[in-house]
Amino acid sequence: MKAFCFDIKADMGFFKKNDSNARVFTTYNFIHKPAVLGIFGAILGYGGYDRDKKNNSIEYYEKLKNFKIAIKPLYRKPLKKTVVIFNNSSGLASQEPGGVLQAKEQIIVESLGYTIFVPFFETFSEDEKEIYEKLEYMVKNKYAEYPIYFGKNEFLAYFENYKSLNVEELERKEVVVNSLVKMKDVDFFVKTDEEEFGLFEDHKGEKSVTIIEELPYDFDENYMYVKDLFIFTDKELKIKNNESFWRTNDNEVIYVF
Repeated sequence: MKAFCFDIKADMGFFKKNDSNARVFTTYNFIHKPAVLGIFGAILGYGGYDRDKKNNSIEYYEKLKNFKIAIKPLYRKPLKKTVVIFNNSSGLASQEPGGVLQAKEQIIVESLGYTIFVPFFETFSEDEKEIYEKLEYMVKNKYAEYPIYFGKNEFLAYFENYKSLNVEELERKEVVVNSLVKMKDVDFFVKTDEEEFGLFEDHKGEKSVTIIEELPYDFDENYMYVKDLFIFTDKELKIKNNESFWRTNDNEVIYVF
């Protein structure tokens, strides 16, 4: 199956958690699929949230909701964060005493990046096939209709390293998955000929990385986040069902969702 991938990077980021408390708005450690689809929409020039419309729909999501992607973080540990306090005197903030809302946000203050894999499915409609081809063309030529950013327009992002590739069905059941993967689709223990060791245990003195986080992966009918637990690790995992796992011609194993 054909696919393409590219890197997207920024100097800082803020992937706001919608369930954080009112005192400090916190960020996810990783970009998530709804945010990636939003970036695709910005590249293609599609509209986003428009609360003036009666149906309250999101144009980019309606056009891209059948696309599946894989997300490979280009860093191996949670990045440094800090809390920023700023005054907001626009929009709903005008209802605050004095017309100013003091907000606190936790932002990522290290350079961050991801490789995004976008496979082509024969089940795409004709419109979706055209959208796929246009997206690939624009990414290849480093062009976007709208500015792209990581969570806020202060954190401008850029994309590079476009690559056309092929992906094939994965045959092995025990592999290192190079991308984010839903925990429910893997087993948490890897068994060797000598022993069985836990996901959070170092094997034979080897240092490893394992990060688990609940991330959005879709919208529901009201355009609210649908979430699940994801894992990012450099350990071998047992795959429960090979359907969502693919191997690239660069010999990377990715999880497509």
